[in-house]
Amino acid sequence: MTERRGVWLLACSLLFACGAEDQLRPVTAEAPSPSPPGARSVPFVLPQYELTWLPTGFEPSAMDAAGRIGGSIKTGSSYVAAIYDASAGTLDTRVVSVFFRESWIVAMNARGDVVGGAAGDPRYGGPTGMFPFVRYADGTAAFLFAEHGMPVTSGEALAIDAAGVAYGYAGLLRTGSSSLFGYARADEMSLFGDERDFVIGVSPSGVLVGCRYSPDNHPRPVVFRGGAAVFVAPDVPAFSGCLSAVSDAGVAVGGFHTAREIGAYIWDGTSAKVLPFEVAHSINARGPSSARR
Repeated sequence: MTERRGVWLLACSLLFACGAEDQLRPVTAEAPSPSPPGARSVPFVLPQYELTWLPTGFEPSAMDAAGRIGGSIKTGSSYVAAIYDASAGTLDTRVVSVFFRESWIVAMNARGDVVGGAAGDPRYGGPTGMFPFVRYADGTAAFLFAEHGMPVTSGEALAIDAAGVAYGYAGLLRTGSSSLFGYARADEMSLFGDERDFVIGVSPSGVLVGCRYSPDNHPRPVVFRGGAAVFVAPDVPAFSGCLSAVSDAGVAVGGFHTAREIGAYIWDGTSAKVLPFEVAHSINARGPSSARR
């Protein structure tokens, strides 16, 4: 679609009330064909959904338990981090200071803490480049410019758990390479992994998943244990790519996308199996994920 008005949110009406009535669009579904004579009757219940149009130019990326949506919205020639409250119809663009040229939200936890990246604006004399940030639900924010007093050259926060611990990657001036990090509020960054590791998702209790790249730049799915990347199904070549989401039970989903094939899989903590669709993005506390066929 050529206009951003085509971006919409599909939200269960039991979770939160959507905006004004003129924002809603009817949703229809066809019931199954009548059963043949003598067949056992099975109740059929259609799910109830509402469609809510998001603000023009808004790019959604995450949602908290209250239904607030994190992402970014285009302002002029750049994007700024924003949180849209569909029930109130309000858009908060004050997530990141105006002293940053561009910013975006990558992930949210249930209480509304958000993480992402922000690009400094040299016009205001601050550091240039892209840096990780955390903005907590109470409105306070932390920008990660240094690690134990040494400058961070670049980075991005990619996941946040229920306790508000943020995870991502950072380029380090003192080593000339990059590392993964964990950041607890008002604490120093704790480093783990190396430049071949990549964190993508974290469960509410802090189980981390992602991938590790081989020397020839091919990713394999991993779970991080004690800060070290542990391969999932290391003896099965088909399980390439990255794990993208994980539950507290240790069940994770992920997938791969190459020039010739695309696929998704699920890992239950001990074994992995291919899923019957192309992409798996998330997983709830009870199991399977949101996906696309």
